Amino acid sequence: MPGDMPATRRKRNIFFHADFNLTHLLRLAERLRRQPCTCDDSQIPKAGALNWAIFLEFDDGVEWVFRAPYSSYAASKRVTWRLLASEAATLKYVREHTSIPVPEVFHYSSTNENDIGIPYILMSKATGHPLATLSGSSTLARVLTEDEKKKIMRQLGCYARQLFGLHFPTIGSLFEGEEGYYVDECLSPGHVLQDRDTIEDMSRGPFHNEADYYSSLATALHLHAEQLPMGYHILRAPVPVPQEYPNFAKYYAATDRWNDFAALGGIVDSSMNRLQYCLASQLLQDSVIPRIVRPVCQSASGFPLHHHDISLQNLFVDDDLNITCIIDWAFSSTVPPAQLLATPGLPHPRDLVLDLSLNRKTGSCIIESNYWKVGQIVSRFMRLVNLDALQDYNHLEALCALALGPVTPGDDGDDTNSLPAILATRATAHDVLALADELAADDEPESEIRRREKEYFDAVGVKRLALARKVAFAAKMNPQFVADGRLWRWIDTVMEYYDSAESGEYFEGGLSLKVVDDE
Repeated sequence: MPGDMPATRRKRNIFFHADFNLTHLLRLAERLRRQPCTCDDSQIPKAGALNWAIFLEFDDGVEWVFRAPYSSYAASKRVTWRLLASEAATLKYVREHTSIPVPEVFHYSSTNENDIGIPYILMSKATGHPLATLSGSSTLARVLTEDEKKKIMRQLGCYARQLFGLHFPTIGSLFEGEEGYYVDECLSPGHVLQDRDTIEDMSRGPFHNEADYYSSLATALHLHAEQLPMGYHILRAPVPVPQEYPNFAKYYAATDRWNDFAALGGIVDSSMNRLQYCLASQLLQDSVIPRIVRPVCQSASGFPLHHHDISLQNLFVDDDLNITCIIDWAFSSTVPPAQLLATPGLPHPRDLVLDLSLNRKTGSCIIESNYWKVGQIVSRFMRLVNLDALQDYNHLEALCALALGPVTPGDDGDDTNSLPAILATRATAHDVLALADELAADDEPESEIRRREKEYFDAVGVKRLALARKVAFAAKMNPQFVADGRLWRWIDTVMEYYDSAESGEYFEGGLSLKVVDDE
């Protein structure tokens, strides 16, 4: 079993994380304390947690964490156990070869073949408090100022530079064996999260070159669209974000209208929406990936380690915003250099940042500028293939502009290389038409779709139903239709203008829209 168990220390207190399995807790406490363990109802775990943890405090104030999977990161037990083994190995390797502050792993077991009967990691407790709780409280105290973001980014840049120097021969996740550390299958978010580990015909490496790695992620997006739930992802209807609107009232109105549109016709998991993501995957394979891969001869230096989930929750800081610990390395892997150097989004990776505010220089070594340029493309690519963003369409549109150049009008005045035009053209290909028929065969029964529609709009009202139908009709009639922020802002302007009408009749673009109850 990897890791050396430290000498037993006398425990003064045991503190409980909210997310734990009570049955496992009692069994573990029996082993650790050799005395009965009691807890009140407030210590019972909440649903949806990925891990449960016991915090152990010793007489000298030192704290350890005993952490184990609560509900699986992915559907299969094998992948859950492999993730734990990879996280422990990565933490140990980073701690041995860099100055990056990470928890110290004292002992771990990646299977249930141990005295406790569950996989676990025993590690030091992160010092400081999560950046998401600047005041140290349980709620977000305030947003970061620009100067504070720069201070965090400078530190992350220094850490990225250290990881940049840790090269491995292949792309995949790090594990620990009898002969040392080695790279095996890639357990990155795009390969295993959202039940993607259940997809059997998907390559997970280890990959010997960048092209195969990026291609596997584009393929994962395609297979996800064919086989798995789409969640809140509608390619032609990016989710509204606050930055698109002058105030939160208008933003909330836009989200209501987006939800109404998404509720109509079961569009999220419809074959029409799934096909759009399959077309996006093809576009990535054909036009984007060739732009971001290095020649094989340039890959000889190897691939650096990367933390795939740099977020406010996983960054611990002191009162002066010095990073004291970086946690949650479960999905880490080696990656192409440009991906490591892509500027992380804050507060969450999906909050893409396109400036180059990471520190580019550490000591006397300067990282090649080309890596930084490609890194910005890779940022958008990863958000899209991982389905880890609110506005997939915007990322795909930006990727097309980077790969194909700016939009130029055609002879008839149409934007022949705009994203809607490209997708519309690809949708007419013979193989795509065949795929559309296959996907349509798995569509939900119309009766079930209508039942959910009625349940939803009975709650929100017939006026919102009428408007949603108008938007859906426009989308059906125009193959290049996109329900983005421009649409919702325009509708808001029109509705605001006619909001004082008491006749129950609204006007949009000169067309009368009567409120009609189907019943």
